Parts: sequence; structure tokens; C-alpha cells
Amino acid sequence: MHWYPHGNRYTINFGAHSTMMTVNDQTVDVTYDDVEGDHMGQGNGHKTFSKQELSQEFSKYKDIIDQVLHG
Repeated sequence: MHWYPHGNRYTINFGAHSTMMTVNDQTVDVTYDDVEGDHMGQGNGHKTFSKQELSQEFSKYKDIIDQVLHG
């Protein structure tokens, strides 16, 4: 996995597939390779999250994320 910051954009690359997050004032736009049938496709999916929504969602997994990042 590779993480590339570009100003307010962050790309996470998993080899052939990547996800881009654009951090705005109050929202985060996420563009990703969408699923096609039973496999990852080449077309882009897109979703916009509020920062508050993401904070609430990821807070549920804080302990797991900390364990993965810090061992």
C-alpha cells in the first residue's frame, strides 16, 4: 500500500487499484475503483462525506486502527 499526499488530496494505492480523498473545508470527497460484478472494476465510484460523519464512523474503529498503526 502506498500513501501519497498532494496538498489537500491523498491517494492510497493498492497496486492496480487506488482511492483518492480530497479534503475540503467541511467535506471529504472520495473517488474509488467501483465493483463490477464480483471483481474490482476500472470505473470510478464517488461519495462525499461530511467531516463530522467520517469522524463519527472512524471513532468506532479507533482502537483497531491504533493497534494496526502502532502494533
